[in-house]
Amino acid sequence: MLNSKRHDVKLIILSLLVFSSIIQLSVTLALDTQRPVAVLKVLGPSGTGLTIPYTVHYGEDFYLSARDSADPGGGSIAKYHWSYVSGPGGGNLDTLPEMTISPDTVWAARNLPGNYVRLGTHVFQLIVEDASGNMSPPAQATLEVVDTQNPYAVLKIFTSAGVTLTAPYAVPYGEDFYLNGRDSVDLGGSGIAKYHWSYVSGPGGGNLDSLPDETISPDHDCLVHSAITPKVRLGTHVFQLIVEDASGNRSPPAQATLEVVDTQNPYAVLTAPSKVILGQSFTLSGKGSVDLGPGIAKYHWSYAKGPGGATVTPLPAETADSRFDVVPLRGRPLLAGTHVFQLIVEDTSGNLSPPAQASVQITSFSFLRGLAVSETPYDIIMVATVLLLVFVYMKRIHK
Repeated sequence: MLNSKRHDVKLIILSLLVFSSIIQLSVTLALDTQRPVAVLKVLGPSGTGLTIPYTVHYGEDFYLSARDSADPGGGSIAKYHWSYVSGPGGGNLDTLPEMTISPDTVWAARNLPGNYVRLGTHVFQLIVEDASGNMSPPAQATLEVVDTQNPYAVLKIFTSAGVTLTAPYAVPYGEDFYLNGRDSVDLGGSGIAKYHWSYVSGPGGGNLDSLPDETISPDHDCLVHSAITPKVRLGTHVFQLIVEDASGNRSPPAQATLEVVDTQNPYAVLTAPSKVILGQSFTLSGKGSVDLGPGIAKYHWSYAKGPGGATVTPLPAETADSRFDVVPLRGRPLLAGTHVFQLIVEDTSGNLSPPAQASVQITSFSFLRGLAVSETPYDIIMVATVLLLVFVYMKRIHK
């Protein structure tokens, strides 16, 4: 190959008139041996130029531009050699290295469905080649794909068995439940890294005093443990979730309202003495009654049945006390026989128990029976008085 300078060339021209003649001509051949210059820039999704340092948002297409490259040798650029030097990849970057020809001065980086150009630092390279085959030194450009988009929090409530509740959310008193953020999304590409749980308002109870709390991916559940004492209390509870992606972007808060309700009936237990002397007072007790909810509020006492249609006042009655004293009316004692009393308990939510009954045997008075069953000072005095009267009467007879 000749250099770009003056070269002397001898030409021999044959002529019919002159046998031979030698003519010496001076010819200059201009050859291109100068390397072109590659200029690599990054354009945004609309084709507009970006400023250094180059940055695009996750999910945005971008372009590599060689339009400012030049060939000082006077020729023209014929080929563009694009390559991917380093970075996390993604999108169509695996198609590099690639060569395009003039006038294709731009290479498009595309985000593919389900495979976006990944977050991080990407380094690209360009070498241009002119029509004479001269190759430029490599030019490089560094691009940051960043996540500046806030994620989106979705807060739902699950039962302890993992069943999704439907809004409006409600769980029975004493039942564990989960706060769930698994449907939260991050369109910014870095992925959700943290779940920030908080308790906004409500009557508290359970382990709610452990909130606010933070869990990390994939722990998108927060267990609310209600079976401890005190249990999560009845009423309206408001919870909040904020999710944070790996780039530190936080979502707007998402809230969910939960009603802890008491739908379970309490259980009444009625106890009473099995036998009572005619005319004697006695006590009915509902102390053994239970409510798995927040507690018993009222005791409904009533007289179910007895011999001869006997009635007891002030029954029926309602008390807040678990004890009720049955005091026979003066001159109208309960008749001898079996009397049945009934108790229904009511909890603080208004749930009523099934009725519980207890039987009391009223026995007529006799000396021996009185002595056998006497338990109170009143009974003993009564029996002793009768015995004294009998003794006095018998003594008078024998005089």
